[in-house]
Amino acid sequence: ILRDLLAAGSKRDIEKMLELAQDIEKLAMVARGGNPDQNSG
Repeated sequence: ILRDLLAAGSKRDIEKMLELAQDIEKLAMVARGGNPDQNSG
């Protein structure tokens, strides 16, 4: 995943990098058994 972020480091791919980051955050929340709308800290 980190390699993908670095590969998308060019200015024209910043949007793609941000999308990947958002997807990673969503997957992390699901893995913890939480919902994006409910953040227990």
